[in-house]
Amino acid sequence: MVCGDSASTSSHLIPKCLLAEQGVKTKDDYNGRLVGAHDVVALTVQSGKGDAGGIGFELMGALGLMQ
Repeated sequence: MVCGDSASTSSHLIPKCLLAEQGVKTKDDYNGRLVGAHDVVALTVQSGKGDAGGIGFELMGALGLMQ
């Protein structure tokens, strides 16, 4: 799981909380990695260096991932 900054709500805190609500916990079920920015999260997942990542709605829209 690739996240942006540790203080980022949409790139780190919300994804981590949503996963925890489903019983998926950091270190037990996945390894988390901070990469600093939403665009870097997207590029890291796109390049295959991360399986999943958290990014904000604005970037999702800019990438054509939301309608």
